[in-house]
Amino acid sequence: MNAAIDVWFDFASNYSYLSVMRIEALAQRAGATIRWQPFLLGPIFASFGWAQTEKARALGIFGAPAFFVGNEMYWGNDRLDDVFDSLRERGIGASRNGDGAL
Repeated sequence: MNAAIDVWFDFASNYSYLSVMRIEALAQRAGATIRWQPFLLGPIFASFGWAQTEKARALGIFGAPAFFVGNEMYWGNDRLDDVFDSLRERGIGASRNGDGAL
């Protein structure tokens, strides 16, 4: 079964950058597909409207990067490993090796 991870990221976010640099290799090893969801975090803080920003707001996104596996949201670069733990708990993807890495 191939799982999808929705990756909500802001180009201006340093933490988004850290996750974007890691997630493709992790997703490939886990057999997951990435669905890139760029959005502007600034308008969420400033309450401006933009279609993708409105969608992010409706999902309860309050920072970047944000990841979704199904309806479960994971926020922040430090939660990227949790995204793949969630996939494994659902029976999707590779298991961790002895050092905890995928």
